[in-house]
Amino acid sequence: MLTKKYNHHLFGEIVITKKSGNKNIRLTVSPSKGIRVSIPFFTSFSRAGDFVTEKEDWIMATLEKHREKLQSRIIPLGEGNDLPLIGNRIVYHQIDRREKRESINIKYYPDHTEINYPEGCNKAAILQATIRALRKIASRYLPARCMELASAHGFSLNRVFMKNNKTNWGSCSNKGNINLNIQLMRLSPELADYVILHELCHLKYHNHGASFHKLLNTLCEGKEKELASQLRKNNTSSLTVI
Repeated sequence: MLTKKYNHHLFGEIVITKKSGNKNIRLTVSPSKGIRVSIPFFTSFSRAGDFVTEKEDWIMATLEKHREKLQSRIIPLGEGNDLPLIGNRIVYHQIDRREKRESINIKYYPDHTEINYPEGCNKAAILQATIRALRKIASRYLPARCMELASAHGFSLNRVFMKNNKTNWGSCSNKGNINLNIQLMRLSPELADYVILHELCHLKYHNHGASFHKLLNTLCEGKEKELASQLRKNNTSSLTVI
């Protein structure tokens, strides 16, 4: 396999890969991996460049679709944009400069959490405070809920850990530990339970084979596909301070 990179005048860096098993030129556009062209081994790199030029309109349209999809999934944070959670809510208050408060203050209440931040506060600091509050709220709910579902369905697990992963909602280790993303708190209780049950099923089946899906579907009362479809509409890393 041979790989070459070149800078396109519209799209920036494009990766071209020659593969011996390819019979045709393949073009893919991904938000995370960028634009990639896969070509048959004896096709020239220049032909790949010409192919990209031929497909410029399609590439631009695809990039715009990805941008619109990403934009639609963004969850804005800040004053006037509360963050609803399972059994809780994070509320934001911007403090007037005249109060001379320089640091972010987090206050926890039974049914909501307040994040008070000074006017002009760094957006990254507000997001960091949100993650800190979210982690504390999640630690009160998710481990207990995981243990509750495990007990109800006869699973035996070791420990439950809280994560803030960018790419998955949860995972299960071969040591019997369950990792749950604190971002699960942003989902509905039913979807959060679905993710937890998914990971609990991995305690018995360490793959996504037919037996795994049969068990998970049973525990979800026949709604596995429906819940999986709903979950795909959500994103683990869509929080943005405006």
